[in-house]
Amino acid sequence: LGRRISGREQRADAGLRQTPLRIVDGLGHKEVSEYGVPSLITRCSDDVTQIQQYTTDSIQNLVKSPVTGISVTVCMLVGHRYWLYATLLAILAIIIIMAVILGFSIPVQKKIYKVKDNLMRVNREHITGIRVSSAYNGAGFKKERFEEVNARMVNYKMFTTRFMNAFDPSATAVVYGLSIAVYVLGAII
Repeated sequence: LGRRISGREQRADAGLRQTPLRIVDGLGHKEVSEYGVPSLITRCSDDVTQIQQYTTDSIQNLVKSPVTGISVTVCMLVGHRYWLYATLLAILAIIIIMAVILGFSIPVQKKIYKVKDNLMRVNREHITGIRVSSAYNGAGFKKERFEEVNARMVNYKMFTTRFMNAFDPSATAVVYGLSIAVYVLGAII
């Protein structure tokens, strides 16, 4: 099953990269100017990569999780309902943790897109205007602009990374707490 899903993902990814390329290729000069070349470059590469990561990480879990969840729930209903209640409480805790983390991270992710577009614009200006910068001793100015935009990008990335990294220890604590609850309930029952 995993091999079939992986093969379908690869075929879908190939088509996914061709679609934005055809759309961007069909844009006129006015549309390109309206969106901006850096934004189009970023969207064609980064967005497709993020979609690929999402599909790779999620599709198999979407198939495996319901099967595992149903079988575990049936086992708990046959056994004792207290185990089911402990498991549901753990699931609720993980959902709340995820909601809080995503609630703080998603608005910053949206800002990252704008900063990334700005970073691409500054890089493109540097590449296309390198002779002019050298002729008028503007290399220092270009470097300052790049460092300013890059510093904002790093700050946003660090903020979202800190929040996202909080999920693993929190989820681990909930899972270990659930294991302890199962043992305690097993000993009591």
